[in-house]
Amino acid sequence: MGDSLLFILDGQPKTYSFSNQDQTLLEFWVHPFHDECVCPVTYLNEYIRHTAPTRHSPKVFITTTGQGLPARPMTISCWITQLMSAAGIDTQVYKARTTRHVSSSSAALKGVPMDAIMHAAGWKN
Repeated sequence: MGDSLLFILDGQPKTYSFSNQDQTLLEFWVHPFHDECVCPVTYLNEYIRHTAPTRHSPKVFITTTGQGLPARPMTISCWITQLMSAAGIDTQVYKARTTRHVSSSSAALKGVPMDAIMHAAGWKN
């Protein structure tokens, strides 16, 4: 199992307004899962190791053109849509931009408190 990963957001999400007490949302840790088969830390470390020879950016996601430059939001959106389609999700109904809404609804159905969901999604009352 790999070490925990620290993510530092270098910009304000477009749907969120930070107040002084919310600045801690700009940094967050992702800790390893016990089951490496579904552990995001394991897979992200492998991705970074695999892309190291062509990586020319500290950004997590880089282009696949071999230049190792940061992937643009539209490129990442296309990747998400391709993954959703491969997973059998109807991408005519669900788009990459709906992943936050769908995951929030799923969390609510599993009993996650609404204030925790809203905080994680960057939503206010």
